[in-house]
Amino acid sequence: MKKLSIYTATSILFLSFLFFSEVIFAKNTVKIYKVCKVKSGQHVTLYKDPTKHSAVVAKLPHDCKWIKKQKGKKKFSHSRWQKITWDNKSGWLRNSCLELDKKHTKIVMEKPYCLEKETRTEDCQ
Repeated sequence: MKKLSIYTATSILFLSFLFFSEVIFAKNTVKIYKVCKVKSGQHVTLYKDPTKHSAVVAKLPHDCKWIKKQKGKKKFSHSRWQKITWDNKSGWLRNSCLELDKKHTKIVMEKPYCLEKETRTEDCQ
């Protein structure tokens, strides 16, 4: 049986560490979004399906935060739609109404319990 050189063994160990750390950190990377391009007092409609002719799931206020993207993107009638979850409601929102919320994304990375509304406390704001 061939013996591995110290260089080969170290390389394998290092590459394994990189691979597993990427897997672990990728699971913990959560991005939070907020509503954008909506005037004060107005709302954005969350639809059951990616079309304005679909049933309304909820109306998100102009200052809505804590939006999580789900897997699912569609283009329909010249609009790009994104499947999202907000306040325990899921549906479709026009992608142009979403903006990365860097502040709350950072908070969730430091305090994962802030991700869910039921466990969100004052220090999550």
